[in-house]
Amino acid sequence: MPDVARLRLYLRPTADAAPEARRMLAAACAAWSLEHVGEAAAVVVTELVDNAVRHARTDMLVTMAYRGSSLHLSVADRSVTPSTIPVGRGPCGLRLVDTFASGWGVCPVPDGKSVWAALTTLRPRSSG
Repeated sequence: MPDVARLRLYLRPTADAAPEARRMLAAACAAWSLEHVGEAAAVVVTELVDNAVRHARTDMLVTMAYRGSSLHLSVADRSVTPSTIPVGRGPCGLRLVDTFASGWGVCPVPDGKSVWAALTTLRPRSSG
């Protein structure tokens, strides 16, 4: 079983939630030598947290885990309303998560749901 590095952060549904999550993510990416996925991961964690703030309006648990070739980000809230990509055009919310992550989804948990996303951490091969 590969080693897993994991961080957790409890947040209130406020305007400060996404910036707090990004600060923790930046520190995690630096500690785990994942600076090359930092920008994409920052977009993803911002959208996951903002989605919880805007729609669930409950306390949330942000989890960041690094295992081998993937960085996993999740936000668990206390709302049972499923998260979906809204109909329409334009890069916003979960559409951005879908663009930057290699996969994402929603899992029910006993007291709400967890919206997760995974980003590949493998560096692209240089073509030269």
